Amino acid sequence: MGDERAACKNLYGAFATSLVIDTGGKRINVKKGKKPKFRVPVNGSYVVTVTFTVADKSNAGNTEPGTTWFRDTAGGFGRGQCSDPVKPGQSLVHKFKVGLPGNANPEGGSTFDVGFGIEGNGPSFDWTVIWSGKTKK
Repeated sequence: MGDERAACKNLYGAFATSLVIDTGGKRINVKKGKKPKFRVPVNGSYVVTVTFTVADKSNAGNTEPGTTWFRDTAGGFGRGQCSDPVKPGQSLVHKFKVGLPGNANPEGGSTFDVGFGIEGNGPSFDWTVIWSGKTKK
C-alpha cells in the first residue's frame, strides 16, 4: 500500500542516522541490529521520529531536486511513501504517529513486528509492539 518506489520523482538514496520511538511514557532510541519490545494500550499510540541524510547524487546520477522513498510495516501491513522534495546531502526528519492497526485485536494481546527502511540505507530498523488492554468506550 502507499507509494511504489517507481512513483518517486528523481529518486535519491538516504542513510538513516537515528530512529526514536516515543510511547508517551518512554523514549526508545532504536539501534540497527537491535529489536526493542514495548507495550502500548490499544486506545493509545506511539510516535516514530527518523532522522536521515540524503545521498549526494540521485540514483540517476544527477543533483537536481528529487525525493527519497521509505517503507514501514507499523500499520500491520507494508506502506511505502515518497518523501517531500529533497536536495543532495540534505538532512531530514520524518515523524509519524502509529495507532492500533486495523488487523489487531481491539481487546489487546496483538503483537506486531515492525520494520522501517529508507531507499539505499541497508538494514532496516526493527521493533516489536504489544498492543495491550481493552479499548475505552
